[in-house]
Amino acid sequence: MSQVPPLGGLNASYTSAQIRRNRLIFLGLVLVLAVMVAFWAFGPYDTKDQSSTLKGGDCFQNIGTDKEAKTKKLDCTDPHADYKVLKVTPPPHK
Repeated sequence: MSQVPPLGGLNASYTSAQIRRNRLIFLGLVLVLAVMVAFWAFGPYDTKDQSSTLKGGDCFQNIGTDKEAKTKKLDCTDPHADYKVLKVTPPPHK
């Protein structure tokens, strides 16, 4: 009669220390991947709106959309400076 290899399951050649180490490595890789995905999703994009720092005479570019404007302060000689601040009015008092 021919020998039939055993079906799947744990290989007896792995010790419990090796299994634990492999699990820790796997969990570490999953954690690194999760951090990378979070960094990509919520990453360090330059999304600061600089409109509160603009003064009269400053030039800026809208790096957002028409509905959600985000300003980037630029030098007035910069070809990307699309707008110039004429006057800043204080916010209304409540």
